[in-house]
Amino acid sequence: MNLLAFIRNYLTDTEEGMQNVINWFLNDLMQREADKLAGAGKYERI
Repeated sequence: MNLLAFIRNYLTDTEEGMQNVINWFLNDLMQREADKLAGAGKYERI
């Protein structure tokens, strides 16, 4: 998602915007945890 559109959406529609912020945060958190557990970065094999 485009960062500017993401911020604009959050500022203009608080319910959907907040859902998008939480969704983005949790997805990023899970991806980082998966990368840490795998011991490899994105598109990297060990």
